[in-house]
Amino acid sequence: MKLNFSYQFAKDFINEEEIKQIKPHVELANEILISKTGAGNDFLGWLSLPEDYDKEEFSRIKNGGYIWNLILIINLQRNFLEKKK
Repeated sequence: MKLNFSYQFAKDFINEEEIKQIKPHVELANEILISKTGAGNDFLGWLSLPEDYDKEEFSRIKNGGYIWNLILIINLQRNFLEKKK
């Protein structure tokens, strides 16, 4: 995984020399994360979440959320109509 850093928003409080000094440390930390060789490496499931997740569970949650939103809208409309009477 390639690591990108945009310096443009950090220029006001970090100078270019500091970026050059910390770069090797950031690259090493990235490599340790990607290779999953550091301490706590059994807690790195979040690294693959964008690609590797339970798609069936996500679909159930997503569809369930739609139903709850629909129920909420119906109840709000019913309450509004009852108050108009």
